[in-house]
Amino acid sequence: MTPELVLGTTWPVFIGFTVLCMCGCAAIIGISLARDWRPARHALPFALLLGVIDRVVVYGLFNGNLLSPGGAVIDLYCILMSALLAYHYTLSRQLARQYPWMYRRFLVFGWRRVRNRPARELPAKI
Repeated sequence: MTPELVLGTTWPVFIGFTVLCMCGCAAIIGISLARDWRPARHALPFALLLGVIDRVVVYGLFNGNLLSPGGAVIDLYCILMSALLAYHYTLSRQLARQYPWMYRRFLVFGWRRVRNRPARELPAKI
C-alpha cells in the first residue's frame, strides 16, 4: 500500500502541512479552551472544522485526494489528539498554579488533589 492510498496525499505533505500546521493550530485551540475553563468536548467541533479545512487545502494546493476516507480519519485523529493533549497539559498546569493548596501536578497531563493534613493543635494557655 502506498501512502497516497491511505493518507490521500504524500508523506511530506502529511508531515509538513497536517502535522506541523494543522496540529499546531489545534494545539493553540486546546490551549485557549483550557485557559477559558471550557470543557474538553468543545474541542471536537473545532477539530472537525480543522479536518475539513485540511482536506480542502491538501486537495487544492497539493493535488491530494479530497474524499479519501482513510486520510480524513487519520488527519482528524491527529488534529483532535493534539488539541486534547494541549488542553490537558494547559489545564493541569493552570490548576496547579492557581490552586496550589488543592492540586499538584501529576506526570505531564494530570493532577491530583492534595491530601488534607491534620491541623496542628495550638498550645494550651496556662
